[in-house]
This record gives sequence, structure tokens and C-alpha cells, in this order.
Amino acid sequence: MAYEFVVVGRPVSRRASSRSRRRYKQQIREAARGVFAGRPSSGPIALTVRYFHWGAQRIDGDNLLSVIADALTGLAYDDDGQVETHHIDKINTTRSYRLADPPEEVLDHLEGQEEFVWIRVSPA
Repeated sequence: MAYEFVVVGRPVSRRASSRSRRRYKQQIREAARGVFAGRPSSGPIALTVRYFHWGAQRIDGDNLLSVIADALTGLAYDDDGQVETHHIDKINTTRSYRLADPPEEVLDHLEGQEEFVWIRVSPA
């Protein structure tokens, strides 16, 4: 079963201050808490991240992925070492792009024109 959720606001990368990373990890966990019920997965995980932004951005995808994977440890899975496959898209919405079957929550945030991250966690 796949789990999806949105984290609204400008994300931070592994290179941000420890205080900023802590705050962003907490924001991720708060957004994810309503999605993940019960015990974290102990099996292999696939993690997909789509970062939507308007115009120029400077965040490194790998560094963003690292913060998100850390934040989901103990909630979505036991250890971020379980993430066997990962994919990140940085989508500049001022350019043409295509989304296959996005959830309603993503469409709602696209209308608001604020930065956000759509996260999908599924079995690998």
C-alpha cells in the first residue's frame, strides 16, 4: 500500500542549520502522522519526492531527500536504510509539466502557488 501526503512551505536541505532541519523534520512528521497508522514498516521501501516551486530554486535534491528520509524514520519505517529506491523531481511550475493522477491535495496546493513537497512512501 502506498502512502502520500503534502508538506507545505519551502523545504530545507541537509546543508541548512540544525535548527532549520529540526523544524522541517517536525513539519514533515506532523503532515505524515495522519497518514501512517500503526507500526512502521520493516520491509524495503520506495520513496518518491516531488518538490513544486515557482521560478528559481537552489535546493539540492539529494540533500532534501536525506532530510525527508530521516524525518520518516520511526513513523513510516524502522530505519532509513530500508529505503531501497528513491526518486526526486524538482518541478518548476512556471514551465510546462505533466502529472499522472495526482491526489486532490496536490491540485489544491498548485492553485495556491506556494512551494510544497508531495511525498509518496510505498513498498519497494
